[in-house]
Amino acid sequence: MELENNFNLEQFNSAVLREYDIRGIVGKDLTVNTAYSIGRTFGHIVCDKFSNKNIAVGYDGRLTSPLLHEALCVGLLESGVEVFSIGMCSTPMIYFAHYYLNSDAAVMVTGSHNPPQYNGFKMVLHHNSFFADNIQKLQELTSSIKLNQNNGNLEFINVSKEYVVRNMQNIHLAKNLKIAW
Repeated sequence: MELENNFNLEQFNSAVLREYDIRGIVGKDLTVNTAYSIGRTFGHIVCDKFSNKNIAVGYDGRLTSPLLHEALCVGLLESGVEVFSIGMCSTPMIYFAHYYLNSDAAVMVTGSHNPPQYNGFKMVLHHNSFFADNIQKLQELTSSIKLNQNNGNLEFINVSKEYVVRNMQNIHLAKNLKIAW
């Protein structure tokens, strides 16, 4: 990941601000610059509310997700947060990482169930979904000249082994099974 800033804070398309997430057509409603702006504004919120100032981030397997993830991380880092990137993962895995890493927040870059041209962001703030009016506030913050400006840190963390171990705790087989693959 080359974390270079060629981005500008933007007033992004308000149509992407949904009730429970941010979602749009990549290249039309949602760009890498939008991802950067989301990182800057969400990072500002985390810095204002928490002393640890850290966020777990991940992305799904869509072709556009790595680039959006990178731009998001640049924005988060410029807001002064510590970013724990767990890389490509499922949405439940980023929620697990949020708890496991004891982060203040989490962001998942995911198109979820939408067609391939879509992508978006699901956010969590201190173990609670970040939605509705909170998502709308991100747009308001893009016009703020008082956004936190600092240098955060980026750490790549692999939590896949811990995630599997935790999930295996929930599986109890009544009898031995033979499985062929």
